[in-house]
Amino acid sequence: MNENIYNSIVEILDKFENGKERYMIDPTFNVVVNSIVNGCDPFVIIDTLITQNNELHKLHKTHIESYGNHDNIGISITSEDIDLLNMIRNQQHLQD
Repeated sequence: MNENIYNSIVEILDKFENGKERYMIDPTFNVVVNSIVNGCDPFVIIDTLITQNNELHKLHKTHIESYGNHDNIGISITSEDIDLLNMIRNQQHLQD
């Protein structure tokens, strides 16, 4: 790896809590850091992340709403499901 690229990556990682660890284990974090180092427009990165986040919210909403289409016998809803539903509801409220 080019020393300048390495130094640029380290400089960015130092700005984040656990940056080096996150760079090694989080593929999205890794791609964003490498994109910044390679000169990608930060607004393109932000737009891509927002688009991906919105798509995930739609998928989760569809998944959670599918619980209402079944007899809930045998379906367990976890606290994580409830947290996700509340997060989606809050997101929708902010968008309205």
